[in-house]
Amino acid sequence: MPSSIGLSLTTVDLWDHFASYDIVVKFSALRTVRSIAGNNFKIAYDSRDPFDNPLPSKSSNVESVVFDRSNVDSKWLTPYLSGLKSLRVFRCSSTSQDHWQPSFDPFRIRAALLAQAKESIEVLELNSDRGEGHYIGSLSQFEALRELHTSQHQLLDHMLMNWCSKQVDMLPASLESLTVNFQDLRDHYSLHILVVQMGELKAK
Repeated sequence: MPSSIGLSLTTVDLWDHFASYDIVVKFSALRTVRSIAGNNFKIAYDSRDPFDNPLPSKSSNVESVVFDRSNVDSKWLTPYLSGLKSLRVFRCSSTSQDHWQPSFDPFRIRAALLAQAKESIEVLELNSDRGEGHYIGSLSQFEALRELHTSQHQLLDHMLMNWCSKQVDMLPASLESLTVNFQDLRDHYSLHILVVQMGELKAK
C-alpha cells in the first residue's frame, strides 16, 4: 500500500543537519507543509548558482521558517524566500561556533522578504553572534510586522552614521514588540535616541 505521508506532512524539523539547498526547497514545495525549522543547521555550499533552482514563485504554502543557531548563507536565502507567498514567521540566528561561517547580510534578506512577504510577515528575527555591522534597512514597508528581534548593529548603528535620520520612522506602525540584542552593553546611545523618538511620537 503506497504511503500517504506526503499528503499530511505539515512540519519539517532538521536538527544538527548539513543539508543542500535542494532539500529545503523540495520540502517547502510540498503543498501541505506549513513549517520549516532547522536547529544547528547548515546549508552546504553547492557548485551551482542558487538562482538556477529557486523555489518556484508562489508554489509554497510555508508560513513559518526558523533557522536557530544555524549557518545559512544569505545568497541561498534570497531565492528561497522569493517563493514563500504566505510567510508569517521568519527567524534566522547565525552562529560563529563553527569553522564554516557564511555571509550573513540582513539588508539582502530584508529585500527578499519585501519582494514577497511585506503584507504577510508578522514575526521577524535576524541575529548574528558574530557582531556583524550590516544595517538591516528600513522596515516601515512591512505592513503586518508585530514582533521584531534583531541586534544593535543591524537596527541602530545607521544612526551613528546619519545624525539626520529618524530611526523610529524606519519601524512599521504595526510593531508591538521589539527585542534588541546588544553585543556591547556600553554602546547604548543609539537605543537611547530611539526611545526618545518613540516618546515624541506618543506625545503627538
